[in-house]
Amino acid sequence: MPLSGRLERRSEIPVAVGGTRRLDGVVEVVDRLTHRLDDRRPRPAEQALHGVAEDLLRRP
Repeated sequence: MPLSGRLERRSEIPVAVGGTRRLDGVVEVVDRLTHRLDDRRPRPAEQALHGVAEDLLRRP
């Protein structure tokens, strides 16, 4: 059965997949997760913001 849905950050995907794999009875995990923000590389021109209010702080 696939693991699907949308997470806030790309870096959260391996955590979700790894946690699911460790559950008793799970034989296979098919990763179909997507993300809203790609946080692999910070953007140098922007201040690093984290948390729920991130969108509100980025709006002009």
